Amino acid sequence: MTIAVDPQAFSPCDSLYVSPHHDDVILSCGARLLADAGRGLRILVVTVFGDGGRPWPEVGALASADVRRVSLGLPDARQRTELYKTATTDQTGHFVIRGVAPDDYKLFAWEYAEQGIWTIPSVLQPVDGMGKSIEVNAKGDVETQLTMLPKLR
Repeated sequence: MTIAVDPQAFSPCDSLYVSPHHDDVILSCGARLLADAGRGLRILVVTVFGDGGRPWPEVGALASADVRRVSLGLPDARQRTELYKTATTDQTGHFVIRGVAPDDYKLFAWEYAEQGIWTIPSVLQPVDGMGKSIEVNAKGDVETQLTMLPKLR
């Protein structure tokens, strides 16, 4: 995927932050960002995924700082529904998912999940560590045991 970005959007800048999502720079290095703003630096935040247009909280020096935000607008993987595969188990608890390319994946098994709810980060985050990581090789055959998670609503 190629993204067209105006090079003028990147200059001048004294302090550059690259943020996967619009709020990651605040969450991961907010103190540094506030310190740079307090020193009067020209700050550029490049957001990789999503539109990056949601407002930040107006905190301290950040409220009046020279902060420019540029969004590359790449689609967030959690929102790319073509990356998800679903299956329903048979009466013995077995399932088959076909057409999976070789790669690393994470599997989840829910007693019940509303269609597409797993693409909402705030819903999936509490159970993200409970998924089963697997590797699909070129042959594509994988057998694994999954633990059933409670209903996801």
